[in-house]
Amino acid sequence: MANLCTQAGRWEEAEMVRDKMKKIGLKKIPGTSWIDTGKGLRSFIAKDGSCERSNEMYEMIEGVVESMSDKECIMKQELDEAF
Repeated sequence: MANLCTQAGRWEEAEMVRDKMKKIGLKKIPGTSWIDTGKGLRSFIAKDGSCERSNEMYEMIEGVVESMSDKECIMKQELDEAF
């Protein structure tokens, strides 16, 4: 719901939904992402540091995000939420 509100530009409603989720202990099911590190495909869950190569993956992701933000592809709020 919060993401739908965000996509519709209803930022205050999205924040209210997220606050309510926290209050009742509701959590999103984590999704898995994949990244090609040049040494093979790796799967990871956001903010999960359990992989032995998580630092390498996050450095690569950070570089991509910086490149995208330089090109104004990502809104600042999305960057803040990601990190």
